[in-house]
Amino acid sequence: MGEQKLEFSCMSEDPNVATFEAKIKEKIYELQIKRNTLSEVRTKLHQEFLEKHNLELSLEKATRECEEIRIQLDVAIKAARHGESERANNREVLARQSVQLEATVKDRNFLQEQIRNLQLENSDLQRQLDQADEKVKSHQHLQETCKIKETQWRTYFDTLQRSLESELEEMKCKKVMKMESSKQCDFE
Repeated sequence: MGEQKLEFSCMSEDPNVATFEAKIKEKIYELQIKRNTLSEVRTKLHQEFLEKHNLELSLEKATRECEEIRIQLDVAIKAARHGESERANNREVLARQSVQLEATVKDRNFLQEQIRNLQLENSDLQRQLDQADEKVKSHQHLQETCKIKETQWRTYFDTLQRSLESELEEMKCKKVMKMESSKQCDFE
């Protein structure tokens, strides 16, 4: 535990290491932001897929309704041929169904346009998601590189510390030997 405190104090005294540590922290913070952004984009993409699915279901329903109205329109036209009194009634039904058919066709066209727009938006979101994935991979690679560099620095500092301790020990030994030899000279 005391050894780690010594490393941190050594590292914080060296401006290059402090800058390096700050950069690592900044990159980790950026990576966290990118991950959050990626999560938000994925959530939005999922919501867009759900919305697209709902619109497709609505389009299918509108197409079925359109087909049903067309069938009803065919039946009404056939019934109109049976008689003049029925024709008057059928004209009214036909007019209503024509309006419904027109409205349904407009709704279908509108829904198809929305689906095209959603497909374009989904493509754009997928591209953004791919770009975000690439950025995350790049940041992960940078983070791994930073960890390797940190390990190399730690190894360097440990080696330097052992070397200094060894030199200090040698100096102490030399001093002791010098003192002993000077004592022997004094005795002679």
